[in-house]
Amino acid sequence: MSGRDLSRRFYEQAVRPLVSGVPHAAALLGEGSEVLGFDDEISPDHDFGPRVQLFVLPGFDAEPVDIALERLPARFEDFPVVYPDSDRYDGRPHHQVEVTTARAFFVDRHGVDPADGMGLADWLLAPTQILASLTGGVVLHDPLDLLTGRRRERRCAPRPVTSPTSRTSLVWLSRLTPRRAAFTPGTSRYSALTVSPVC
Repeated sequence: MSGRDLSRRFYEQAVRPLVSGVPHAAALLGEGSEVLGFDDEISPDHDFGPRVQLFVLPGFDAEPVDIALERLPARFEDFPVVYPDSDRYDGRPHHQVEVTTARAFFVDRHGVDPADGMGLADWLLAPTQILASLTGGVVLHDPLDLLTGRRRERRCAPRPVTSPTSRTSLVWLSRLTPRRAAFTPGTSRYSALTVSPVC
């Protein structure tokens, strides 16, 4: 069982019934190697367990959701639902259902909301592991398009980030963001480092 599969079942069976009347999106994004599909029952992360993010509309009062989540079961599929996580809640034991807005989630992790558009500097200053953690996870429920459009915006880098550049451009890139460009051996070309395709 992967962390993604656990998250999907946790959302569908334990979380979604508690918030059925609340407009929201749900996903497993951000920190944790299970987001990228690397964790399973053989090789779990130190804080492996049922977790998911709920994204509510801007201005929505999340208190009723927090109250509803107090009814989560103590265990889900032999995993404790309340457990300490080094990345969340200051490491204190807590259920790992994060309730937030899409804007707050993306700004907290990357510094910009892709719904506002991303400039070249936003791309070049973003560590690739942050981009991967925001685009490589799994969206479980998104009828309001709170996440899908933002993730699409992050997946498609502007051409200067992905295409070969000249030595002059390398100097410009290195001034903007040190250590973000690399020389391609056997050529006279430099290319910016990224895992994102041009769309």
